[in-house]
Formats: sequence, structure tokens, C-alpha cells
Amino acid sequence: MICEQLVSTLEMSGKMMQYICVLQVAAVEDEMRELLQETQASKKAMEDKVKRLTRAMTELQSDLI
Repeated sequence: MICEQLVSTLEMSGKMMQYICVLQVAAVEDEMRELLQETQASKKAMEDKVKRLTRAMTELQSDLI
């Protein structure tokens, strides 16, 4: 009887730990997804700046010719 209760308690404890781990993984995935979106937005902004700079340099060069 005591062994069965102990086994049952350990099984519940294991399931609780598994659930906590799943929640922690989900939280980390959400954080990584957010960081990726921020990085992509930053990359896009930098690409746009480079394009504008390239256009400006091209215009300057064509004005000098």
C-alpha cells in the first residue's frame, strides 16, 4: 500500500516536472521568436538605409560626370 502510494506520488511528481519543462521550453521559444522578429526588423531597416545611401552616391556620381 505504501509502495503504491509512493509510486503514484513519484509519477505525479514526474508529470508535474515534465509539464513545468514544457512551459519553460514554450517560454524560451516565444522569447527566441520575438528576438528573431526584432533582428529581422533591424536588418530590414539597415538594408533600406544602405539602399538609400547607394542611390544617393549614384546620384552624386552621375552629377559629377
